[in-house]
Amino acid sequence: MKFKTILYIFICSFVLVNMTSCLGDDDDENFISKDSHLIYMSFSSREITALNSTSFSIDNVRNIIYNQDSLPYLTDIENKSVLLTYTTGSNSSNFEVTIDNEATFFKSGDSIAIDQINHINIYAINGDKKTYAFNLNIHKVDPDSIQYKLIDEDVDILAWGTNKTISTEDSYLTYIKKDNDLIYLFEWNNDFSEYTQQTLTGLPFNTIISNIQLANNGVFYSNTTDGALCSSTDGVNWSVMNFDYPVKAVLGSIDGFLCLIFEQGEYLSLGAYSENNISYGDKLPENFPTENFSIVNKNNSLYIYGGLTSVWATDNGKHWVSLDNPNQNYPDIKNGNAFTYDNKTYYIGGILPDGTYNSTIYTSLNGGLVWDTEGSNTKAPESFVLREGASVVTDNKYFYIIGGNNTLENPSRLTDIWQSGVNSKLFE
Repeated sequence: MKFKTILYIFICSFVLVNMTSCLGDDDDENFISKDSHLIYMSFSSREITALNSTSFSIDNVRNIIYNQDSLPYLTDIENKSVLLTYTTGSNSSNFEVTIDNEATFFKSGDSIAIDQINHINIYAINGDKKTYAFNLNIHKVDPDSIQYKLIDEDVDILAWGTNKTISTEDSYLTYIKKDNDLIYLFEWNNDFSEYTQQTLTGLPFNTIISNIQLANNGVFYSNTTDGALCSSTDGVNWSVMNFDYPVKAVLGSIDGFLCLIFEQGEYLSLGAYSENNISYGDKLPENFPTENFSIVNKNNSLYIYGGLTSVWATDNGKHWVSLDNPNQNYPDIKNGNAFTYDNKTYYIGGILPDGTYNSTIYTSLNGGLVWDTEGSNTKAPESFVLREGASVVTDNKYFYIIGGNNTLENPSRLTDIWQSGVNSKLFE
């Protein structure tokens, strides 16, 4: 019995030692190979608050440590000490930083001058070293500034007359009305580098092209000077219909209804049209724009802009609410452009009461109840001619300014196209 017990203990011990030896060999090899790698690193700072939420990527192939999301523009890191947190392969104190060509060991939780870090060395237990280059990325360009690019300065068709450009899913349509009342249609590719002429059918010569709108049901609408309503499913082939009352203006669409202004005898009224059904609403309020207005659909509401001081909103097309703020002193700008871009409502261009042209960009986060003036970093370059009556269309990154007028120039009708965009959108 005693012999069997001793033999049993011996066999178990032998097996255990061999298993431990085998596992130890593999583990030691893996452990050492990982020990010289940096696993995690971050910084925290009261002075550079953006660092507290900044993630650092560790590229163990190229041996680079960097922040993919750059710190904000003009972030000051000079002579700023921050708290260091890191994890290495062995979680031991083997984190060495080269500062001014001198190497110093740092422990997790130590204070370090972040602007002086050049390289980071991680040492394995056996003395092997892995060296990382350290790149702290900071935006070099102001993300709130606007870049302007002249796409073409001599688009001859823009000299023909008033233009209205509409953005579709895969192209842009530009309607141009010549001084002899002939209307032409041109289709641009998605970057305005070339166009082709389309043959319009069914669109009356007296159509008010500034009122052409693409409704949210995919149908184009406009009205004529004698009150007819024109519609098209493709923007090329049009048909005309007449109602009991003449249509004064097309105000866009919301919730399946086309919003209109009707001439009801001696007064104007608001109304909504859908599938041969017309419902009339309020009498047109004073200061409600009937021409040279901009339209914006946002947050299930429709907004009409006759300038900064004539802003109206509706959720049904028949009843509108004024967003004019009597406590604010905004300039009375006419024939500018309102549009949605970068999650804001923009208002650009237009002419001031003294005959000069607006050079300031206004933005609003609440549809136009309150306007903010953007800084000088958003103003167009000197080569950009200020204007009114331009067309403005947008895509996910840019807004495009097409033609327009400036009576102080000769010729007064502008033939250029500009591509503009906020830098932060261009980083996406």
